[in-house]
Amino acid sequence: MGGCTFCYGESDLEALAGPVREVPEDLTRRPRGSRSLGGLAATAGTLAPWLAIWAETRTEAADRHLCDAVDDWLIEHELAVLHFGFCDEVHAAPELLPWLLALDQGRLTADQLTKIEYLAHG
Repeated sequence: MGGCTFCYGESDLEALAGPVREVPEDLTRRPRGSRSLGGLAATAGTLAPWLAIWAETRTEAADRHLCDAVDDWLIEHELAVLHFGFCDEVHAAPELLPWLLALDQGRLTADQLTKIEYLAHG
């Protein structure tokens, strides 16, 4: 298994490449934001398990990382065409848009939510 070792070591990447339910909890709880989410999505082929963990993690740091990531994704409506992975192999919008809209109230700013609703529903 290859991949970027900026955020994770070789043994971490091997664990992340395995079944999601066998990934050690300490690897799933590291607040690495959007960059790592892209690497995880490429490794797993989906964003779903990582988005579920992010949604369940109700800490000030998790909310701050979420708002920062959403701000980055919303620049010039990039969220609508956002791809993750080492070679942009995971189209993120089909998973991210409904997930963002389903987050508990208060996780996103009103401005962010308005922009996401516009991208999701036109």
